[in-house]
Amino acid sequence: MAANLEPVIKSTTDALIKTLVERRTLGLKGPSFKLPSLLCNLTSAFKLQSAMSATWCQTHQDSVAGWKCLLPSAEKQVVAPIFASEVYDLSSLNLDVPPIAVWTNTGTARIEPELVFVFNKPLLAAQSNISNDDIDAAIGSVHLGLELIGGRFELPAECSFYELFADGLFNQGLVIGPAIDISQQGPVSELTIALQCGEQPPQIISGQHQNNNAKAPLYWLVNFLHQKGISIQSGDSIITGSYAGVLDVPLGEKISISYQGLGALTVTFCQK
Repeated sequence: MAANLEPVIKSTTDALIKTLVERRTLGLKGPSFKLPSLLCNLTSAFKLQSAMSATWCQTHQDSVAGWKCLLPSAEKQVVAPIFASEVYDLSSLNLDVPPIAVWTNTGTARIEPELVFVFNKPLLAAQSNISNDDIDAAIGSVHLGLELIGGRFELPAECSFYELFADGLFNQGLVIGPAIDISQQGPVSELTIALQCGEQPPQIISGQHQNNNAKAPLYWLVNFLHQKGISIQSGDSIITGSYAGVLDVPLGEKISISYQGLGALTVTFCQK
């Protein structure tokens, strides 16, 4: 992918990709790259992200196992790969599971409560006229989930959106919890979230989906990826936005998150 970028800035893009992969591998944060203006657009940012993803997968014998997304705005697109090595599938485990290790320098894990849509049929990029009904028919299950948050920049507020996009938009992994039934839930625009850390009283959060419809970003994502020549594979897991922003939870304590009548997810985090 990097070879397709403008030759005059190839050294910059190669350095960025190499550094982002190294930071993700070692759990490091570093300064902004101050991208040249030629790269400050969504087309170039997606090429950078794709090159980062390909380099990561080649370096670690990994693969893309899913995507995070939101509906786009005129200025921004939220789409980033989720790597197989960073997916923690607890959906079939009935017993206590080992702590999930995360990169952190604050003594906390950063999480976003979301729904996870898992495909059991592929949607190939070569297919045309993919409808929302086609996408619904390819979804095998829906799960409670947590996106693990952690970027590779020391001061993300000083970075351009395009740098953050190339880095994967703060994704550090995905926890997949129990399967749920949302067939009678409509757009699932609101969910009350109860967060309990250890023996502390639960924190009740009036959750609101970022796009007011949990499936709307999913429909957009499939068509966006198809336009880029990227297929949805059977087994891919898609998350479409948080119901409670980013939550900081302590390491080493049992974390229980209940999703308004749909079920609960319990997990413990530790330092990677």
